[in-house]
Amino acid sequence: MSDAQAIPTKTKSEAADVIALFKQNGYSNIALIGPVTSVQTVEVGGANWLVVGTNAEMTILPTR
Repeated sequence: MSDAQAIPTKTKSEAADVIALFKQNGYSNIALIGPVTSVQTVEVGGANWLVVGTNAEMTILPTR
């Protein structure tokens, strides 16, 4: 996980900016649950994964 870049977000507008940033870079299938605390990408098994941290749970989703 040391190669991952975390993007802390505290508001819905910041979260929307993060979503737009990821979509501009070719990511899809983005889902956010609850207040977002961090967003990062992690490479696992040759595939990129989007890791979304919220106050409730950590959600890991495949991206591109």
